[in-house]
Amino acid sequence: ELARLSMTERETDRLKDKYESASLDALSARKEVGEKETEIHQLRLDLDISKRRLEQQEQASRASQSLYDDERMALNRHKIRHLERENEELRSEMRTSSVGIVTLTELRAEQSRRLEAEDLIAIMAQRAKQSLEDRDEEVRSLKQMLCIQMEEKEAENRILRDRLLDRDRAAIEGDESGNRRARPPSSSLHSTERRSNRGT
Repeated sequence: ELARLSMTERETDRLKDKYESASLDALSARKEVGEKETEIHQLRLDLDISKRRLEQQEQASRASQSLYDDERMALNRHKIRHLERENEELRSEMRTSSVGIVTLTELRAEQSRRLEAEDLIAIMAQRAKQSLEDRDEEVRSLKQMLCIQMEEKEAENRILRDRLLDRDRAAIEGDESGNRRARPPSSSLHSTERRSNRGT
């Protein structure tokens, strides 16, 4: 159990480090995207200014100024396309980082649920063990009670058997003294012994 907990803690630390790294990457990507968007906006403003300037100066110096503005506009278009590609790449990295953050969060939640399930299983096992121990104790108590009852019954049977033997002994002594009417028949003696044996 200690080894499993240690492994779980190491895994949690590793996931935490990955989560923090992904968060930092996402923040950095957002910052770069903001900077690139600002730069793109400024370049578009410059492009609009260049267009208006070109239209204003077209009649006065169409030859030289037009060439300069065309080159500037072409350069700005190229730079805009380049920045837009970089911006899209940064957005893709930011989406990937966001997916990684969600995945790490789900892994941590799953790990927490698994630990809760393991704790619940341990509690249920402990309760089952305690229930078995209680049942064993109840069985032992019933056995002790049964033994006591059997001992009491056996003592009662011994007392009854002794009484019957005393009565039969008194009857036999009466027969020997010559009192025939008081002497019990042999069948009665056997019946008395059988009753005594049944009681035992």
